[in-house]
Amino acid sequence: MNSIDLPSDDALRSLAARILARPEYLKFRPFDEAWWLHLKSALLRLESWIADLDPLLYAIILGGLVLLLALLIFHIVWSLRAALGTASDVNHRAANMQGTALDVQAHRLAEEGYFLDAAHQMHLACIDRLLRDGVLELHRHDPNRTLRKRLRATSIREDLKITFISLLERLERRWFRDRTGVPSDRELYAEWRNLHERIGSAGHVQ
Repeated sequence: MNSIDLPSDDALRSLAARILARPEYLKFRPFDEAWWLHLKSALLRLESWIADLDPLLYAIILGGLVLLLALLIFHIVWSLRAALGTASDVNHRAANMQGTALDVQAHRLAEEGYFLDAAHQMHLACIDRLLRDGVLELHRHDPNRTLRKRLRATSIREDLKITFISLLERLERRWFRDRTGVPSDRELYAEWRNLHERIGSAGHVQ
């Protein structure tokens, strides 16, 4: 078998250099020496132009740039505040819709004669109102004994606290012990609705 004569290393390097020197390969060299020299020359010209500026004109240009930067910062801050305000408004509207939904549901149940269920909805609406007003802090699965404890610690008027706890005890007795319909359910529902209106009125805080 005849041996194959391979080109020398110098020949391969010379061939690679000739190939890479072709025009189609030059465009893939964005950081070659010519590019850097152009950038350096442009920066030097800019520096020379600034150095030759009249001091007054230089101050005007610098002031304009500072003003532009201040406007950009103001626009960013304003945009962020607007976005946060929009999110807050959305959350507030969602909370109001939830409270309205409880009220509407209670009214519908009362019209159908389910006064105990309607009283329960108004009980939830009263809690929701206190939560939205920031007067009461309560988690979803907290029991009623926690509600009583935290209600006593709130800043609402003492008469509203007493009424709330009294209605809560009456509702628990009816809800867990005796679910038969009696005329007192209508009165219980009316008292819960009245309490909801009193909590929502001005001056319910001590």
